[in-house]
Amino acid sequence: MAEVGVNIEVNVDIDVDDFLEGCANYELDEVIDWLRESYTSQYGLNHEDLVKTLLKISNSTLQLTTEEEEYIKSLANRLV
Repeated sequence: MAEVGVNIEVNVDIDVDDFLEGCANYELDEVIDWLRESYTSQYGLNHEDLVKTLLKISNSTLQLTTEEEEYIKSLANRLV
């Protein structure tokens, strides 16, 4: 018997909150992993590495030179 394949395109408008509420925990983990990978590949930044770096700076502020401290402040002011 011959098989027949049919492609049907359907547009569905789903609210993000509704979608996420309908996900199981393992599916939410997959979404989070996908977002992390997409962010990393798009911006070249690993979020976890960035957070670790910022925490290290935060915990070592006494070791910063005045110039380094001013640079961090100017960077923060530029981003806000």
